[in-house]
Amino acid sequence: MPQRKNNIKKITLTGWNKYSIRFVDPPTWTWEPIPQIKKYVVNFATDKDKRAQSYSTSEPLFDMSSIWQKFPHGSIDMLILGFDSNNKETCLANYKNFFKTHDFDKAIQKPMDWSNAIIRNASYLLDESGDPVQDFEIGLPRGCWSSMENSITREKWSNYVMPGLYHTSHIFAFLRFSQYFHTHPLAKEAKKQAKTYGDWLLNNRLPKDFTYSLFPFSNVGYGELEELGQDPPRGTTVTRAGRVGIAMLELYKQFDDISYFKYAEFLANSLVEFQRDDGSWPFRVNPKTGEVLSEYTSDAITPARLFALLDTLKNKTTYKNARLKAIEWMLNGPIKSHRWEGMYEDTDNIEPYINLENLDTNEMIRYLIHFKNEDSRFLKIAEDLNRWIEDQFVVWHPDDCVSIGYGGSGGGIIGKTNLRSPTPTVLEQFQCDYPMESHTGNWLMSLIALHQATEKEEYLLKGIATANSIQLGQQEHGAFSTWGFDTRFNRPLNTLDWVGDNACGHTGLILWNQYYSALQNNTKFELGLWGL
Repeated sequence: MPQRKNNIKKITLTGWNKYSIRFVDPPTWTWEPIPQIKKYVVNFATDKDKRAQSYSTSEPLFDMSSIWQKFPHGSIDMLILGFDSNNKETCLANYKNFFKTHDFDKAIQKPMDWSNAIIRNASYLLDESGDPVQDFEIGLPRGCWSSMENSITREKWSNYVMPGLYHTSHIFAFLRFSQYFHTHPLAKEAKKQAKTYGDWLLNNRLPKDFTYSLFPFSNVGYGELEELGQDPPRGTTVTRAGRVGIAMLELYKQFDDISYFKYAEFLANSLVEFQRDDGSWPFRVNPKTGEVLSEYTSDAITPARLFALLDTLKNKTTYKNARLKAIEWMLNGPIKSHRWEGMYEDTDNIEPYINLENLDTNEMIRYLIHFKNEDSRFLKIAEDLNRWIEDQFVVWHPDDCVSIGYGGSGGGIIGKTNLRSPTPTVLEQFQCDYPMESHTGNWLMSLIALHQATEKEEYLLKGIATANSIQLGQQEHGAFSTWGFDTRFNRPLNTLDWVGDNACGHTGLILWNQYYSALQNNTKFELGLWGL
């Protein structure tokens, strides 16, 4: 029996924040206009209210700025009603629950011993596997064929890995460690493992006869060099090639091996070739045929950074033009729309705004600051982007660490998590809203750039507190905590940590330690375009 067509009128939220559940700053709600509706009534209630507060508006919009201070921190329920000229309710109401969360408390924290935390984490990251080594793992660092493990025993959760994302994370972390702690006994091993990860990426690439010839693999596992994923396959993440290219340039700088430079140049040239007329790239493709499997990604900044870095080494108009075209697309795209999504290899195709993230937003902040002399708008845009991250993804107070559990964190936690973690810390994405060491470290690098560019004390205070929170989330055996560290239990609720995420947090903490030390010693520190 055919289903009856649904013609019911309903209030439907629009805008980038329709799926947002956390707000530090007062949100503005918008919804689709309904012609017959002459008045909307927006109702708000907290858990302690006996009766909702009601506000009328003739427009399909309500700005909470004037009433935000009335609400305590915590859960807020919103119900929007629509009435016609006879004051009759004539459409389906819209209900949404969200949270008012704390802002930065501006407390001045004493810096912790970050160097010791970094060394302890390096010891964990560089150590051997805790379970039997498979044939395809012989002679390789344990992260080459495994993304996640029980950090206590170092037993692998699976032999599945995202090389373009996580091999590069290890390269950045280990090279930075070997440079900064060059006299430490672990420095030699760190440099060796960084090279091993780089050589793995050089020697294990997509087939030459594919449309996306010799691009890095996005998802591989169990010793098989074939893209993995769901049915249908997710495909290859196109812009991840930019991250691999940046890692290749870092390896070239360290080892003076031309093969690294040539691969970075090859990837850059390929990204120029596949760049669309508007300056963007598709998210995922079938690498063999070139068919686009997932259309939208906000990430045009990673290829742009690769072009910028190559331009400093090998001045080429092609790279500059491609960089500027990518940046123009971002200025007119995600920077205006806040549609920061399409980033990770293990997420599904979903509707716009349902799974916003901040990895490339942070990269964009650092890019804009680095090139602030190219455009007078760039510094303000960078600060505005940072505040958006602080509003949506930074958790400032342990009471706000509760996760609603859209996604299961690697099999260890499913559903709501009543976490009490050190803060400030940064959430990964809407559908995996756990505080992660990697994204906390990534944001920490943005705080370096923001403080360096503005000299505003708030960024320094936030940076000290954030670096401390990473260290406070360090486990006894040296691992940082991927899913947050519960101070009541003195451990993470889930110890299935992503080793590559540890590496990202590691890099952020090293860079912050370098920057803070330079400030204390009045010496020069240059973040540049390398930090990732």
